[in-house]
Amino acid sequence: MVEGNYRIAFIRDHLKWLHKGITEGSNCFGYHLWCPFDCWSWTNAYKNRYGLIRVDTEDGCSLQPKRSAAWFKQVSSSHKVSD
Repeated sequence: MVEGNYRIAFIRDHLKWLHKGITEGSNCFGYHLWCPFDCWSWTNAYKNRYGLIRVDTEDGCSLQPKRSAAWFKQVSSSHKVSD
């Protein structure tokens, strides 16, 4: 499984700030990621892969859920942000 602790930390921080905003009266009703699948940024020479699902371009573009996908599924199901 592809790790991605930095991705989990990034999303966790966003969700914690989102929760703070909602408790302070923000009218937010949802959260979504930029892209569920890997996408690459030309600003970092296409090194970083973003997304919860890895796209293996060496293997016919097969898909592999990352650790962050399992974490986000658990958060979405339980409605609780965990470490």
